[in-house]
Amino acid sequence: MAMLLTMVVSIFLFSFKPTLQLFLGIIICMISLHMLCSCSHVVDLQVKAASDTLKEIAVEPTGES
Repeated sequence: MAMLLTMVVSIFLFSFKPTLQLFLGIIICMISLHMLCSCSHVVDLQVKAASDTLKEIAVEPTGES
């Protein structure tokens, strides 16, 4: 969204002419952010399931190196 807003402001302030590469970059960035945010609940469920199976082990130093 920041890239899109910056592009719109630049059009009005500096007579910027957006290119196809800019639009493709904005679209790719928005898709990647959507993919990142939409998968967070799946990762949370996987972490919770993994933490249920883990056991805590205490390790004490022996003094020998």
